[in-house]
Formats: sequence, C-alpha cells, structure tokens
Amino acid sequence: MSDQLAFPWEILELILHEVAMMNDRRTLRNFSLASHAFVSECQRKLFHTIDFRDRCISGEEYCRRLCTITSEQPRFRDYIRELRLVDTYPWDSNLDWNWLVSRDILSELLDSLPRLEIFSLHFNKGPPAWHDLHESVQTSLIDLAKRPSIKSYTLSNITHFPPALLIPWCAIRNIQFDRVTLALNPADTYNYFLALASVPNPRLEILTLRSPTSAFVRHLNETLALYAIQTLTDLAVMCANTTDVQLAADIWDLFQWAAPTLQRLTWRPASQPKVPAPR
Repeated sequence: MSDQLAFPWEILELILHEVAMMNDRRTLRNFSLASHAFVSECQRKLFHTIDFRDRCISGEEYCRRLCTITSEQPRFRDYIRELRLVDTYPWDSNLDWNWLVSRDILSELLDSLPRLEIFSLHFNKGPPAWHDLHESVQTSLIDLAKRPSIKSYTLSNITHFPPALLIPWCAIRNIQFDRVTLALNPADTYNYFLALASVPNPRLEILTLRSPTSAFVRHLNETLALYAIQTLTDLAVMCANTTDVQLAADIWDLFQWAAPTLQRLTWRPASQPKVPAPR
C-alpha cells in the first residue's frame, strides 16, 4: 500500500474523517471495499454513530441485527460512541413503542457498549410512562446514566419519571429533558429524599429543557441546589408555557441559581408575541 501512494496514511485518515463528518456512509463503505488497509478505519467511522432513524426496516429487527453483528464481531462494540434510539420512523409510524421497552434485547445492547459517550431515547408514540418500561430496560438506562464515560444523555417524551432519578442524571455533562413529566406520589417523594444522601460529583455543563412542567423544574432546582460547586455554563428552555405562573417562577429560580457560572442562555417560549419589539 505504501509503495503505491505518494502521501502518508495520516492524510488518508483526514480524508476518511471528512467523509464521515458529511455522513457519507456509502463512500465509507466503498472505501472499505477498495483496500484492506481502509477496512478498520472505515468500520470505526461507520459504527461510531448508530441512529435508529436511519433505517428501512422495523426498529425491532434493526436492534436484533445490531446485537447479532456486535456479538459476532465484539470489536464493533468499542467503535459505537453514539446511540440514538427511537421507537418509530416515517415508514412504520403506525406502530407503537412496546417493542423498544418490553424486550430484553435492548438491555443486552446497552450493557454491551462499553465506550458509549452520547445517548438519546426518543418516543414518537405514546408517550409511555417510566413504569411501562421493562425492569431490565429501566436498570440499563439508570446504569448508563451513572457511567463516567457518558457525556450527553437525552430523554424525550416520557411520563411519570421518578424524581429520585434526577440525581444521577444531573451528574452528566450534557443532559436534555424533552417533554418529561414526573411521578408525584408519596413513595417517589420518599425515594427522592433517600437518594439525596448519595449526590455524585457535579459535572453538568449543558442543560436543555423542552416543554417542562412546574413540578419537574421545581424538583430539578432542589436537586441542583445540592451541589456546592456550580458547573452549568449553557442553559436552554424551549417551548415553555408562559401562562403557567408557577412554572415561570420555578424557571426564574433556575435562572438565578445558574447565574454565577452561566455563559449562554436560550429562551424560547411556547407562544411568540405578535407585536414586534421596539427598536
């Protein structure tokens, strides 16, 4: 290979990196077929991000095939750094979310990816409640949030999320809660206060809330107030219901807590004013 090329392998790595940045998976596959020298690096790029929206088969079959290939080729597990799970996609939008939360295959997949850094779980249908998730899936999702290697974690469209779980999630560098509501019953509140005794070291730098509820923001404020050291630098609140007076007060408390270290603030209410701002 080196006798045929007039430039070093580092240049080829840069070329493959640029192709991967453009998400040109077809070109990466063609590169891997051109020479054995390209196979390993192309596979690293191809398996870096697994997006369940980028498929033409059912999600359950896609997940099963992914588990099969990673069990047959264990090295692929180390290549996967970003995993985006979604229950449906345009061709199967009529299907529900049960396949994603009621199968042990999902727990097997999450537990087998040791170098995962970015994770998102999005439900288009439902939304399901946290207790609707299979027990093994709940455990895997919680264990994933506690991994030091996880840099970004997104949960979307889930109801009855236990307040106690806000504590391990707030120890992640970048978290996003999209239309997540809390389970507010005496047992969950008791478990929340029990969990306060094991607050992890603060790592939260980027926080995004989309369509938050007052109860969610209030419990989030109580959790964040436990950290003696503030690390939050980027805060985004999207699609907030400005007609909810209590929610507005809770969001203001969050703004005040984050003020000493905040460098960027994004505020997009659910309703935009029709009157243009004065110049």
